[in-house]
Amino acid sequence: MRSPRLLLVAFLCSGFSGAPLDAALTPSRAPSSADDLRIGGLFQATSDGTEGYLSRSVLLGAPGVTHIHEAPADSIPSADLTVIPINLLLRSLPLAPGADGLVLTCSDNWVSFLPLSLVETVHPYLLLKYAGRTPEQGWPRFSVDEGMNPYFSNWSPSLGPKDTSGDPFGEFDATQIVEIRAVNTHDRYAPFYEGALARISPAAGEGRKIFIRECNVCHAGPRGVGGDNGHVSLATLEDTAVLRSEHFKAVVINPKAFYPKTVAPAHDTFTPEMMSQLIAFLTEARQAGVN
Repeated sequence: MRSPRLLLVAFLCSGFSGAPLDAALTPSRAPSSADDLRIGGLFQATSDGTEGYLSRSVLLGAPGVTHIHEAPADSIPSADLTVIPINLLLRSLPLAPGADGLVLTCSDNWVSFLPLSLVETVHPYLLLKYAGRTPEQGWPRFSVDEGMNPYFSNWSPSLGPKDTSGDPFGEFDATQIVEIRAVNTHDRYAPFYEGALARISPAAGEGRKIFIRECNVCHAGPRGVGGDNGHVSLATLEDTAVLRSEHFKAVVINPKAFYPKTVAPAHDTFTPEMMSQLIAFLTEARQAGVN
């Protein structure tokens, strides 16, 4: 698997840069409600360092909004969904030069990353209405603690093939999205490859890939890159992996056995070699004082 250093650094499709293919969306400089989607980073509209906000009504009026009938997730009933494919959203919300990925930040500190190659091939969507309803009018929930609102992203078989085999960044679906930020992939993941982490062992290098792909949506890496859904710091992960390695393995394989309310998925497909590689990365990061 290629390093993020080599992924998509110069990737800019004609639909993402230059003149937009459809009518441009103009983000407001202040939110009109708690329902607004915050945007920032390397969008043309926010490349000056400001943040912008798009209301649901503005998003519903954007070119590319469509309707599909399916279940947005296994635990949610099928319904008529009003969605906008994210690649079509970007035609009205063009990116600034250098942007080649999107960070989806959620209210529960889950953070997904979408490289633009995935956006263009898988065509993930942003959910705007469920069964004709906005979140305020009532959306179903995954659980007592987890909902879909205010925004939800996923993949639909009616929009594109689900081929994520070349994506090293893990889950791209996300619930409770509050912000989309455009970034440069190399710059975002640079802390994983700088300083002492540029000189780690081959096993630890494979473990770094596993961490980015399997762990980083919930657990922040060096310099805080990634999510913080579990509120477990990199230093704590390092200490547990080194000092309580058998416990670490057991929690990774079946987290609900230890924390019944966690939203962390089971990693019961991890092979012993993968687990050793992940521990090697956390061990060498700890030895280098990276936390």
